[in-house]
Amino acid sequence: MIALYIDGKYVELFDDENITLTKQVRNFKDVTSVVSDYTKSFNVPATDANNAIFTHYYDISIVNGYNPHVKVDASIEVDSLPVFDGVIELLGVAFDHNEPKSYQIVFYGATKSLASIYGEDTLRSVNWSALNHTANTSNVISSWSGTLLSGQVKYPVWDYHEGVTWGLGVDVPHNVRITGRGFAIDDLRPALRLKDAVRYVIEHAGYNLEANGLLDGDYFDHLYMLPVSQAGRIYDPTLKDDYKFDADQTNVLDTTAVGYTTLVYSVTTGNAGGALDITTGEYTAEFTGQYDFYFQVGVASFTPASGYTPNLQIVAYVNGTYHNTILTVTGTGQTAITFSLNIAKGDVVTIRQSCPTGCSISNYEWRCDTAPYGMAGQTINFSEIMPNVKITDFLQGVLKTFNAVIFLEGGVYRIENVDDWYDQGSIVDWSKYIDMSSATHKKVSIPKRIAFSHAKMNDITSIDFFKRNNREFGSVEFRPDVDFTDGELVVQSPFGIVVPSILNKINGQYKTIGVTDLNVPILLDSDMKPAAHNLMLFFMDSADYEASDSYFAMGALRTSYPHAGVFDEFTARSRSRSLAFSLEQDINGSVPNVTLYSEFWSRYIARIFAKSSRRVTMKGYIPVGEWLNLDMAQTIRVNDYYYKIEDMSYNIVTGEASMNLFTYTPVELGVFETTDDSVNFPSDYISPASENLIFTADEVLESITNTRSVGGSRYVNLGARPKNVSQMQYVTQGMTNVIANQYPKHLHMEKGAVDISVSASVYTIIQEYDSLEDYNNGYISGNTTTGQWTTSSGTWVEVSCSVAWDGHDKLKVALLRDGIALKEQEVFQSSGSITLIDTTYLSDVSILEVGLIYTGGGEDRTFNIQADFEINQMP
Repeated sequence: MIALYIDGKYVELFDDENITLTKQVRNFKDVTSVVSDYTKSFNVPATDANNAIFTHYYDISIVNGYNPHVKVDASIEVDSLPVFDGVIELLGVAFDHNEPKSYQIVFYGATKSLASIYGEDTLRSVNWSALNHTANTSNVISSWSGTLLSGQVKYPVWDYHEGVTWGLGVDVPHNVRITGRGFAIDDLRPALRLKDAVRYVIEHAGYNLEANGLLDGDYFDHLYMLPVSQAGRIYDPTLKDDYKFDADQTNVLDTTAVGYTTLVYSVTTGNAGGALDITTGEYTAEFTGQYDFYFQVGVASFTPASGYTPNLQIVAYVNGTYHNTILTVTGTGQTAITFSLNIAKGDVVTIRQSCPTGCSISNYEWRCDTAPYGMAGQTINFSEIMPNVKITDFLQGVLKTFNAVIFLEGGVYRIENVDDWYDQGSIVDWSKYIDMSSATHKKVSIPKRIAFSHAKMNDITSIDFFKRNNREFGSVEFRPDVDFTDGELVVQSPFGIVVPSILNKINGQYKTIGVTDLNVPILLDSDMKPAAHNLMLFFMDSADYEASDSYFAMGALRTSYPHAGVFDEFTARSRSRSLAFSLEQDINGSVPNVTLYSEFWSRYIARIFAKSSRRVTMKGYIPVGEWLNLDMAQTIRVNDYYYKIEDMSYNIVTGEASMNLFTYTPVELGVFETTDDSVNFPSDYISPASENLIFTADEVLESITNTRSVGGSRYVNLGARPKNVSQMQYVTQGMTNVIANQYPKHLHMEKGAVDISVSASVYTIIQEYDSLEDYNNGYISGNTTTGQWTTSSGTWVEVSCSVAWDGHDKLKVALLRDGIALKEQEVFQSSGSITLIDTTYLSDVSILEVGLIYTGGGEDRTFNIQADFEINQMP
C-alpha cells in the first residue's frame, strides 16, 4: 500500500493512480545534473481532506491561500516502509463540470529538495559569521601560517588595485621595496578554504556535510576560494571620513619667498586618521587613489616691485618634488580652487608658496573633501564580501569543476568524484528480474568537441596570455578522432584562476633590469582598473618560501613570501598540482602534470567513450526491497554483463522498472611525463589499447596537453611560431610584471654612462658592460668584456638594446649579428635614447653585438653612452 504525506498530513490517493519514481545520476553531456530522485507528475483527488491540505487552491477568491511557488515537505511510504523524503510541487487543479476534480503534483527527492531549499538564495544569505575576524596585522600574518581560524581563512598577497612595482633604492610609484609603500592590511583580501565554503552552504540548507569524501584530504586542505563582491580593495563605509581634514592658518604670513616654502597650519578639524601633520604641513596618503582637495588663500597686500607683476604661486609637491601649480594669485582678497591628485599609498603631499616680490597672506585653508579608505581595524564580515552568486550556481560549479556528484546518505550529504564513486559501488545481481527480450544496445554518441575551461579573467596578464596563445589560460579543447560525432561536451568552471607571474626589477626610468622571485598576480585590466573575478581558486599552504628579493608587508621588511597560485608549489615540479585543466608552465618553466583534467576527468572520459561502451535500455520487475536498497553507485549484473545506472523509473504500484544503463569499461591511463617544458607521451595512453576510441591520433593528445612537436620533441604550446613570440612583460604606468610561459632563459647586460669614441667609418662595438644578470638555464652566454651574446646550440632568440646618448647628433645604432645589421636606426638630435628589438636565429658560431657609427663624416666623435643589452631564448 502506498501512502503520501504532505507536511505530515496523509494525502488521499486515487485507487488506480500509478506513481512512478525516477532515480537519476547524470546525463553524459549534461555534467551539471546530479544524483536525484523525482516522480512523474501524478494526480490526487480533490477530496475534503486534500482540499484542506491545499487550502482550496481552486478558489481564487481565497487570500493568503496555498503558495505553489514554495516547497512543502513530503514523504512516500510503501507498506509502511519509508521510500522517499523530499518536497512536492503543486502544478495545478483539474475541473469536471465546474467542480475541482484533482490536484496535479510532482514529488522531488532529497537532492532536488536541496535546490528547492536554496531557491534564489545567494552566497550572501549563508551564515558565514564563524569566519568573521578583525582586519589587523596579527590576523593577516597568522593566516599565512595557517593558524587564523584553524586555517579556514587566508590572505593571499596579491595586487588588487595598485599595480605594484619592485625597485631597490628607486623612488617609483607603488614600490613595495620602499618603507611605507609595501603591502598593508587594506591592500589585501581574505579568502576561505573551498571545502569549508561547501560545508557552510550545506549547513545553510539544514544538513551536515560528510567529512569523508571528495573534499577530504591534502588536496582540498590547501585549496582556497577568493570571494569578490567588488573588484579592488575592501571598504568599510564607516571609515570614509577618516582621511579627510580641514586645516586653517589664521596667523598673518609676510613672505618674500623666492623658492617654494611649505605652508603649515594652526588648527585642523577631521583628520581622524592622522594623515595630516599640521606642524610640518605634510599629508601622507594612506591609500592609492584619487584625492579631492580645496585650497583658499587671502592676500592682504603685495609689495610693489619695479618691472614685476606681483603674484603669489601656490603649488603642490609630492614626495618633495614639484607636482603642479594649483593657482596663481595676482590681486588682494580671497581666492579659492578645487583640485585633485592621483597619488599612491605612502606619498607625502605638501602645499607650498612662492612670492618673490613679497606679500602679506592674511589666512589660508587646505581641505581634503574625498579620500580613499579601507578596512584596517574593522571586522571582516564574510557575508558582505561574498559576490551575488546563487548558492545553487556555486554548488553546481564545484560539482562541475571536480566531476562530482552529491547525494544524501544517512541524513548527511556526501560529495564524491563520479569515477571514484562508481568504483566504490558494490555489484547486485538482477538477472532474474530483467526481461532481456526487449533490451536495446546503442552506441555511445561521441561529442565532436570536448572542452574544459575556467571562467574568463579580465586582468592584464590573462588578456595577454589569450592574445598570445589564442586560448584562455588553463583551458583544454580536443576533437575525438572518429568519423561520426554528435553534439559537444563543454565544461566551464565558474571559478577564475590567475596566470603565474612575478614582479620585475625596475630602475627609476621604469626600465626592467631583472626579475624578482615574488609571485604577485596583478589583478588590474589594461586600463589599470581593478579586474578581479567574483570567485577565484588558488592553492595556498602554510609554508612560506624564502624570497631572495625582500619586500615590505604589514609594516616590516620580509624575506619570505606566502605562495598562493594556480600551482601548489612556487617552485613547481612535474608532479605538482595544478588548477589548470591543461598543461601549463610555471614561472620557472616547469610543467606540472597533475591537472584538473588528469586528476578528476580523464579516466571518466576514457571509460564512457571507450570502444566497448554501450547505452542499454532494459525493463523488468524489481521487488520493492531491492528498489529501496538500491545505491546509484552500484553495478547492475544481468547474466554475465555489468552496467552502471544512468536513470531508472519505478512504478511503486506494479513494481515495473524501466532502466537506462551503460557499460563502464575499466581502463587505465598513461601519464604525460614532463621535464621542464617538454612533454613525453606514454606509449599507450589507454590500457588496454583495444579500448582506445577517441585518443588514437597524436593530434588529439597534443590538444589535450597543449603541446606542439618541434624537432621530434613536444613542448607546451605557446600559441605562436617562435619568430612571432615576443617577451611577455608589462611596463604600463609603472606596473611591471613577468608572466609564466614567457622565456625562462633570459639574460641582461647593463652599461652605465661613459664616454665612447665612435668611429665615422665602421661600427664601434659597445663593450665593457658593468653587469650581467643571468636567468638562463639555457644555451646562451654573455661576455661583458666583449659585449657579445653567443650560444653553444642553435636557437631562436629575441634580442633588444636600449642606448641613451649625449654629445652630438648624427648617430646610428645597430643590432649586429656577425657584423651585419639586423636592425638599425639613425638619429639626428644631440641627445636622447633609442630601443631596437629583433627576432633572429642564433647559430653556435654566431655572435650578437650592439654597434654605433657616427654618420656626420670626418673624424670620430666622442659620445656619452649608456646601454642595456638583453636576450631571450625562445621555445
